[in-house]
Amino acid sequence: MSRSRKGYRGPDFTLDVHQAEKLMLRIAADKKRRCWCRISVSLLGLAFLLFSVMSFSMMLTRGQRLFGSL
Repeated sequence: MSRSRKGYRGPDFTLDVHQAEKLMLRIAADKKRRCWCRISVSLLGLAFLLFSVMSFSMMLTRGQRLFGSL
């Protein structure tokens, strides 16, 4: 796959230093974004679990306190 044809942009598997640094920065940014996404989804799941347990408990007890003040 040569670049002799005008306008052809095929895959270029050679990396110079500048492109390698850009690629490493992009990989690091993507890794950080995945970490934040994983944390936010985990917190959202935990909040939804607590909300569903509390609402199910309120439905079963009809809002009454069975064990006094906790």
